[in-house]
Amino acid sequence: MHVFPKNTLVNTPCETMLDGECSVSVRISTPDSVPRIREFYGKRLFNLEIEGELIKDIDLIRAIDVNRVRIILGDINILEVEGRLIEALQKMGAQSVFEINPDKKLLRNINFLTGLDILVHIDMTKPVQDENALLQAVDFYLHNPMLRTPIEPIHNLLVTMNRRRGRTLWSTELENVKTNFYVSDQGEVSLSSRWIENDMKYGTLDDSVKDFMKSELYNKLATLKEEMFRSKSSCVFCGNLDVCKGFLRAIDSEWPCDIWKKVFNILQGAVREGKDLLRKIDQQKELAKSPDEQVT
Repeated sequence: MHVFPKNTLVNTPCETMLDGECSVSVRISTPDSVPRIREFYGKRLFNLEIEGELIKDIDLIRAIDVNRVRIILGDINILEVEGRLIEALQKMGAQSVFEINPDKKLLRNINFLTGLDILVHIDMTKPVQDENALLQAVDFYLHNPMLRTPIEPIHNLLVTMNRRRGRTLWSTELENVKTNFYVSDQGEVSLSSRWIENDMKYGTLDDSVKDFMKSELYNKLATLKEEMFRSKSSCVFCGNLDVCKGFLRAIDSEWPCDIWKKVFNILQGAVREGKDLLRKIDQQKELAKSPDEQVT
């Protein structure tokens, strides 16, 4: 069995058992595999992951209801999932995360899932199919007074912009070099599924972590900032580089990210408006004080 370092999170298929001290996110395919996964990994089990049509398997959903679970919704229309499955998913509550595509169903899926207090995460590795739906989702997050559940990665990006530090897209999308690894069904190892899908990998499970760190891809990712400046990438001149860090165009230099730039600018504007409002409130409080209480 391959051994990854202690402070790493490895996304792996349920058929591949990883020894050592790493945390694991396990892609589940059948209900029968869940007890074996729990017993083998114990506290190392970070979460279980299911994808697409598997969400309709009521036995699978019931089998994983005591674990944190990430559900890759894909093209599934959540409104078409039968009632008893929705009830089972709702019982997971804060333990479940739905990863959803930025398509025309985006706002409808967000509205439905957050109404059940289920966390949603917009997959930023997928091209935006409906720009208007994405902008509506951002507006929903910023202005819906009934919303209690964060919409990621919008929520964390807003926090980062407000504090001028925090999580970039590499961390919100679980692509932190050195700490995140992805094992394909064929035993190939890379940073995440999108790199595997583009035939970009560190190596295979037959290689060691030291071998991974010597690979061309790993070294490119570890020095991506320097590489962007050397290659005079358009990302270097982007006003959102401090948040994105080249994530969106890391694989494809022509990846369509203009709509996300618009989203980032909207969030930046919301941060400025929020700070201006707080300043005005503080000024009003100061004016309301008696002369003896006012700060000189």
